[in-house]
Amino acid sequence: MNYYCGLDIGSTYTKIVLTSGTEICSHEVFRTATGFNDKIDRIINSFCSKQGISPGDIKMTGVTGYGRNNYPKADFKTTEIKAVARSVNYKDPEATMILDIGGQDCKVVYLRKNGTVSDFHISDKCASGTGRFVELLAMRLNLSLEELSRIDLSGAKNIGLSSTCAVFADAEVIKLIAEGKELTDIIYSVYSTIIRRIMSFFHQKPGRVALTGGIVRNRSFVAVLKKILPDIAVYDFSEIACAYGIALIATENDVNE
Repeated sequence: MNYYCGLDIGSTYTKIVLTSGTEICSHEVFRTATGFNDKIDRIINSFCSKQGISPGDIKMTGVTGYGRNNYPKADFKTTEIKAVARSVNYKDPEATMILDIGGQDCKVVYLRKNGTVSDFHISDKCASGTGRFVELLAMRLNLSLEELSRIDLSGAKNIGLSSTCAVFADAEVIKLIAEGKELTDIIYSVYSTIIRRIMSFFHQKPGRVALTGGIVRNRSFVAVLKKILPDIAVYDFSEIACAYGIALIATENDVNE
């Protein structure tokens, strides 16, 4: 049995996937911090121990993400765009667009019918279209990210934020709190602002949209996003889509060698 490893070393989180062929055997997500290379090695060793193999049995390891140049043990590296496109197309060939929302950026990726990338947009200049804005909101409301995720927004209304800039929107949130506005309405309005910002990046009508990235952990955000983009798909691998994609590419590279 052949094993492959995919690493996505992001600015906020690192994702690791171990596959056998194309099936995911193990995966792990942890915050990227000093010493992440040693932690990656420990996790891979743990994966191998659970599978009853040694790290030497991993035929190929690929890496992507912001830190892809900082893990010298990888056999190859590629971009997040190529990696996320590979995993989404493998699992959902009907997807025509990928919306990848990470901690520090947002990517909109357009796919051809054969799964190759026809175009993409990356926004990393403003936090308002990223998971960082959600973290700031949780901090402002004195909530954990898990608490924020569990809040039911089914009856909430959009009371409107005039700015799509994270800094100015944060100031508006402070004002709304001081005015005694409903917590759910504030959260719904911030989510709507984030989504409005993201949709400004779209340059064609979205078809079937695949949602990937750490934002999928936030169930309340995903619920609001689905109201605005009903044909959006969330998968069991959405959070680790880039790492899974790089493992799939490793499998293909090994087969083609």
